[in-house]
Amino acid sequence: MANTHFFYVFISFVKRGIMPDTRYIAERARELAAPAAREIGVEIIDAEFVKDGADWHLRIYIDKRGGVRIDDCEKLSKELSASLDREDAIDAQYMLVVSSPGIDRPLSTEADFARYGGAAVDIKLLPGRLKEGLRPESPDGTGVNKENAGGKKKARAPGEPDVISGTLGKLENGRVYLTDKKGVAYSVAREDIKTVTRAISFK
Repeated sequence: MANTHFFYVFISFVKRGIMPDTRYIAERARELAAPAAREIGVEIIDAEFVKDGADWHLRIYIDKRGGVRIDDCEKLSKELSASLDREDAIDAQYMLVVSSPGIDRPLSTEADFARYGGAAVDIKLLPGRLKEGLRPESPDGTGVNKENAGGKKKARAPGEPDVISGTLGKLENGRVYLTDKKGVAYSVAREDIKTVTRAISFK
């Protein structure tokens, strides 16, 4: 049976003026949300203040072990909305959205890689970079495994896709480590990676 992934959203509307400082608002909203997030037991993954069409959106992404519940989003949204009102931080009409990050959100920070270590991931390489970026590794990270005792880079076979799937290991010294379904460990130069996303698993 396929695992079902739910991404909960709680939305509130606030009317203000126009032309906000997007970076400041996102960072300040994250700071204001932090105390409530700790009390609720969730972690703030990211915050952004962006314009989507004619509307401004303040998006707060949260996560926790076991998954985010809709009441987590609702509680944080109410607390943050009250804090923003008290500070009068946003001089624009905007929509506040608190949600889980979603399985298709790319992993980008060290915290992301640490949080999802052991998860199934898809690593999409930049065009033509699989040949240059993929290196066999031993499980202990010495750069040696049974397929390539010298730890040399793996040449790409004709037609091989620029996507690598496997279990995420760690991010270290500019390389992302993973193990494929056959149990072979690899590392990929981060500079050769376009995106790393969690994969939907089927059982």
